[in-house]
Amino acid sequence: MSKTLISLVIVLALAGVSSGATQYWSGPVQPDAPGEWNADNWGGILPSLGADIQRLYASTGGLASAKITTSGVAKAGKLQNNGGATSTLTCLLIDVGADLENNGSYEAYNVGSVVDVKGTWNACTSTNGTTGTFKLGGKNPAVVVNVWGTLNVVSGNSTYKTKLAMGNTYTGGGGLINIYDGGLVTADTIGWSGTTNNIKIYDSGELRVAGGWAMWQVLKANIAKLYGDDVSGGVQLNYDADTQTTSVIVPEPATIALLGAGSLMLLRRKR
Repeated sequence: MSKTLISLVIVLALAGVSSGATQYWSGPVQPDAPGEWNADNWGGILPSLGADIQRLYASTGGLASAKITTSGVAKAGKLQNNGGATSTLTCLLIDVGADLENNGSYEAYNVGSVVDVKGTWNACTSTNGTTGTFKLGGKNPAVVVNVWGTLNVVSGNSTYKTKLAMGNTYTGGGGLINIYDGGLVTADTIGWSGTTNNIKIYDSGELRVAGGWAMWQVLKANIAKLYGDDVSGGVQLNYDADTQTTSVIVPEPATIALLGAGSLMLLRRKR
């Protein structure tokens, strides 16, 4: 019996060591040309879903220069690029046709960095049984996420809702999401802290947030931080009662005058 207990303790101890390990990017760092998201550039081990932490910066502090160009291979647990560097260069590119899924939080704070999403990023899917948060709060310059493809900040787990946190940071930094023509950002919920955290929506881009009528009110309260690329700066909030989601878009030209005067348009689908 005692040998069995000792063996069990050893197994549990080993499991604890392997859980939540940290991987540093070992590939090119800025301003070098980006390297592929592969095992060689992650210290010999290709990241996977789980409790591990993947850091998009070298252990020496240089910010990663990484790209994902192949569909179906890019996975991660908790993803971080808060290495203390400040840069306006792209630290991660998810190219057209490529996919990334990470099932922990995404943390970009105390750092200025740029992420370009031209393919699909399913962020903070919470399949590891914890609540994930997409945290943007860089120091000068702000963290910038450019979306031409699709960014889903959606857990897929009704117990663990994922939050798009604009300005979630230790020191009051800023974050900016640009949703370009044809780009889509979806989120379970969204929240702001500070005053320098904005979402800019271009002509046919869209922000779509779940959370029912309460989330429409949150978006309305933060309308000054949601702005379009038109000179009037107006956006339109459309609430769908059937799906309980709010869509934020750039309005058609006929409604820009109303929005410029401070009006909000609410469209409710009839049941």
